[in-house]
Amino acid sequence: MLMKEKIDELILESLSFYTALTLEQIIMDLDHIKVQNIPEFNLDILEKRIKFFVKTKRVKVLKSKNEVTFIKLYPKKKTFLKRFFESPKQSVISFFSKN
Repeated sequence: MLMKEKIDELILESLSFYTALTLEQIIMDLDHIKVQNIPEFNLDILEKRIKFFVKTKRVKVLKSKNEVTFIKLYPKKKTFLKRFFESPKQSVISFFSKN
């Protein structure tokens, strides 16, 4: 697994679908054993990755009580047409085999 993927996984594990967390709460919730295994990990990388997650709509920014908080978003389900055209052979076979 690449270092970037490890960092992303670590950050996404600490975020919640239900409770919005501040940056400080995210840091406190990180698995410290995994953090020690990633020597390149720092606050700057954490902030950049969270901005990336916001941009790619995996995380939402909420502003309340003069605090910026972050909450993980559920992945969107793919529409029937996207699934159908994504991998035509597999989709057609799986579509007809369900009936």
